[in-house]
Amino acid sequence: MRILDNMENCYGCGACCNVCPAGAIDMKENKEGFLEPFIDEEKCISCEKCKKVCPSVNCLYSNDPEPDIFAFSAEEKILYNSSSGGIFSFLAEYILQAGGYVVGAAYDSQFLVNHVMIHSIEELDKIRRSKYLQSATGDTYKKTKELLEMGEYVLYSGCPCQIAGLLRFLGKDYDTLFTVDLLCHGIPSPKLFREHLTNSFDGIGNIEDVEFRSREGWSTLFQVKLKNGEVKTAYNNKSVYMKSFLLDINLRASCFRCQYSKLPRQGDITIGDLWAAQSSNLSFEYRKGVSVILLNNKKGERLFQDTLSGSGHQFQMQKISGKGVENPINQNLLNTNIFYPSAINSDIAKRRKFFEDCSDMGFESAVYASLHKFDVGLMLFMSNNYGSIATNYALYRTITDTGRRAAVIDNLVVIGNTARDFVKKHMNFCSDFMEKGDWRAVNQCFKTFVVGSDLSWDWIMNQWSRQPQYMMLGFADKNKRMISYASSFGAKKEEKDIDEDARVLYTHYLKRFDAVSVREDYGVEMCRKLFDVHARQVIDPVFICNQEIWSEVSASSQVEFDEDYLLAYILNPLPYKRKAILEAAQNLNEKLVVILDLYEVNYEANKRAMAMDENIVKPDFIDWLAYFQHASYVITDSVHGIWFSIIFKKKFVAIKNRSRERFDSLERLIDYPGLFFEDSMSLLGKTNIFADIDYDVVYQHLETSRMESENWLRSALDVAVKPKSDVESVKVMERLFRSLHEKKELVNKIKREYSYEEEQKKSIREQLNAGKTWLEVVFTRNQIVPEESKLRGINDIQEYFSILQNKTDYVLVLSGFDECSGQWKRFLEVSGLPLRADIGWRESYAAVVDRGAVKVDEKSKGEININYEFLAGFPKYSVEYVDGELRVGCRPLRYCKIKVKSKGFTGAMGACRSEILVDNIDYSMNRIGINIVVIDKETGNIMDSINVNTYSDPSLKINRV
Repeated sequence: MRILDNMENCYGCGACCNVCPAGAIDMKENKEGFLEPFIDEEKCISCEKCKKVCPSVNCLYSNDPEPDIFAFSAEEKILYNSSSGGIFSFLAEYILQAGGYVVGAAYDSQFLVNHVMIHSIEELDKIRRSKYLQSATGDTYKKTKELLEMGEYVLYSGCPCQIAGLLRFLGKDYDTLFTVDLLCHGIPSPKLFREHLTNSFDGIGNIEDVEFRSREGWSTLFQVKLKNGEVKTAYNNKSVYMKSFLLDINLRASCFRCQYSKLPRQGDITIGDLWAAQSSNLSFEYRKGVSVILLNNKKGERLFQDTLSGSGHQFQMQKISGKGVENPINQNLLNTNIFYPSAINSDIAKRRKFFEDCSDMGFESAVYASLHKFDVGLMLFMSNNYGSIATNYALYRTITDTGRRAAVIDNLVVIGNTARDFVKKHMNFCSDFMEKGDWRAVNQCFKTFVVGSDLSWDWIMNQWSRQPQYMMLGFADKNKRMISYASSFGAKKEEKDIDEDARVLYTHYLKRFDAVSVREDYGVEMCRKLFDVHARQVIDPVFICNQEIWSEVSASSQVEFDEDYLLAYILNPLPYKRKAILEAAQNLNEKLVVILDLYEVNYEANKRAMAMDENIVKPDFIDWLAYFQHASYVITDSVHGIWFSIIFKKKFVAIKNRSRERFDSLERLIDYPGLFFEDSMSLLGKTNIFADIDYDVVYQHLETSRMESENWLRSALDVAVKPKSDVESVKVMERLFRSLHEKKELVNKIKREYSYEEEQKKSIREQLNAGKTWLEVVFTRNQIVPEESKLRGINDIQEYFSILQNKTDYVLVLSGFDECSGQWKRFLEVSGLPLRADIGWRESYAAVVDRGAVKVDEKSKGEININYEFLAGFPKYSVEYVDGELRVGCRPLRYCKIKVKSKGFTGAMGACRSEILVDNIDYSMNRIGINIVVIDKETGNIMDSINVNTYSDPSLKINRV
């Protein structure tokens, strides 16, 4: 038995299941993941109560067709925990405080949504906020009826179809029942939601919470909080799940013709977002959330009034439509689902195709197939460079001209800002519908990936300037077709030019490709020799695309070309190059136009080097093409400057620039004499540097390569996907390489630090050899003006410490280095310092004596680190009476921070150390024995720094050098 002839009309409300007296009906997920009734024929008694309560069969409308409508916004602390204006919290709290019950939607541990019944305010948070999923009502209809029969208050909230199901189930009105229906866009599949969470966040078990609306303001965000504390956020227009929901392909079939998204409404009160707030002339601040409220009957009006009058919370409210409103809101601005289903004009056939695709390719891929329908994802090296823009646009056009839809994967690799100005108008981009860095979404959208031309792989020898896992498609799943077209390594490189660990990683990347082609002939050899990969040389995309596109693009230029000119397109200005260009323009008696590299970092420097401000223009890409098209002659040091000279059949001179091998490769391909020059000096002194070019011959040479390259690309786009390592193995390789790379960076850092330290030591040795004391070196290096000190002129140890004992306004800091115990007891006898005598062989030792009092006196077999602080000086006040005023002065005190380190011969390799840092400057001589720094307690200034070799010098000589 079936309750409905067409189960696409079922709302999944569960009224039939709750009413069945035989328990013959279970609510189960259908193949699309929506709940619908399944009937056990053996238990069924054919009473047909299920049909009588079905809201799809029995539609009743008893509420006001023209309800009063309000805008409502609660205080901020309630808004923070609400989806919109917080009215549900007000209503629920009122019922709960009256001892009643509230029914609403809550997540379970698996992020399924179920209707639950709560009886305390402490439970309220779990049924707050929007959950864009179908909620299972379970047995809440039965429980609600039981409570109502007992006279209990119940507030039941849900979608309008669920409220309709409840009312048909109950069969009569109850004074203590209050119903709230939600403005519902439609119900998406819970099954697909769980699939999305599993696919995109490595399993539901990793997820702490899901929010469809951010608590930070009134935002349209899909936010997932992971158990590791990470928060993943996507705007609705870039969340694959939210797009499937908002564009209706993931909705229940009955939502397309919902009988309850209209007036009169089913609930006593209807609530939702007032999306028209900005146009509603509201008298209060609404940008953190505002609800729209429909009071559909007298019971709803009474509940609303009682709730607000009994609430202890602040709120703002404004009636925007209904009785007594002088300037009601335009009904057309209100939420459409007040009046009719949101999906009423959507294509239900597209929705059916989407669910079929979900079974074949998975949820995310089905969304992209339904909404975007892209075939090829382009990974492009697109810098702020005219040639880069041209070659990437050419590849895009060549692929789309085969009938495939392509999009640039700019959410993984950034595109130059200047380049965007043109390409954004002429190409599709993933960043328009994907979040930055979302490589999973990229895999879900495309079956084929193509790495583009220009310097796509030039940076691989500089490992992490661009991430090779993107430009070498390391993120691509193993079932994807992976192609490179005319990718370039830049300059020719040998095995010695690449780190072995990097070579292994890149080999792993490139072996996953189904077809590899490179732009330069030496790139073929590099692939074979360095990476053991077969590659094919192909021609630059600017020449394989339909050549008419360049004239079409340049035709939109607004530049007026009213005279002949010599065009110099120069990337690397040099004095002789400048001279050759000026000389050529003079010999031709032509106007000179100069275009420089578009890259902003170099532009001003190049402009100064060229020193031709009156001739330099800075066109956009379209005008750049037009300048080539209309030029009489061209001088260039750019590979793409050469290509467009050929495309527009200009007389040109090519000056080989940096990465000369690229020019050599192109010269061999063109195979025409007199066009390429090794440097600009060879152009000087010649009356005519422009050879006559037979373009029939040039094009004849190039046509074979062009056709072979085009055929190679078309074939590669259909090549069978070969077995390859999955993305997880690539991640392991990448992590290994990163680890090795970080270790090498650490070694290099240590080397740099060691080199710097050696330079510093050399400088110090030179100053000491020149007769300076250690303390003088420290003062000089730290730009300290030393205070006069009688101590620095005393070399006899008894006299030295006699002065210190007679004048106690000193702080002495002592630190042992290596071994200081051999003559330690004798040192104590001579110095008279009241310090411990039991220092052991090669133990660490540190002490602080402040104005004769021992503050620190430590020894250790390990390293010692001491912090000591004091105020230098003594408070001094002055009071005087001047010009009828009492003036009080106070000298400020100086706060001194001391750090002491002592490391004796404590390890197998020694590694001894003595440091005495005063205000972060190390004054210790760091020599064997005991190192001493004397600080004036009155000023905080350093009086002296000495070393006494208490290890092996019985004379206890004072050392300062």
